Amino acid sequence: MSRGPTRSVLFGDQIKRILGSALTGMLKTHLPDDRLRNVVVTDVEISGDKSIAKVFYSPLGDTLSHEEARNLLSDNKGWLRTTLAKELRSRRTPDLSFQVDTALEYGRNIDRLFDEIKKDSGGEFSDE
Repeated sequence: MSRGPTRSVLFGDQIKRILGSALTGMLKTHLPDDRLRNVVVTDVEISGDKSIAKVFYSPLGDTLSHEEARNLLSDNKGWLRTTLAKELRSRRTPDLSFQVDTALEYGRNIDRLFDEIKKDSGGEFSDE
C-alpha cells in the first residue's frame, strides 16, 4: 500500500509555491529588487526538523549568472523569510539555503547537442 507525500514534502511544496509567487511579484508585497523576477525556484527540500529549507533555483535565460542569482537571493534572504513567515501557517520559519539547480541548463545543452548532430548529419537524424 502506497502512502502519500510526507509532511516535510508537503511543507517544501508550500514553501516553493510561496517563494515562487513572491519572486514573480504575485504576492502583495513589494519586491526589494526587480532582478528577483529573473530567478525561478525549482524545488525545496526540508530538513527532518523543518528548521532548514534548501531552495533550488535557476536564473531565467542569460539575465543572471548562477553566482549573481545566489548573491541576489542571499542579499534578500531576510525579505524572503519575512514573506514566508507571513504566508506559512507554521510556528517557525525555516532558515533558507540556496543551491543552484543545473537541470534546466543540462537540458538545454542536450537539446543543443541534438541540434548539432542533426545539422552534421545533413538532416537525416530524427529526434522523434
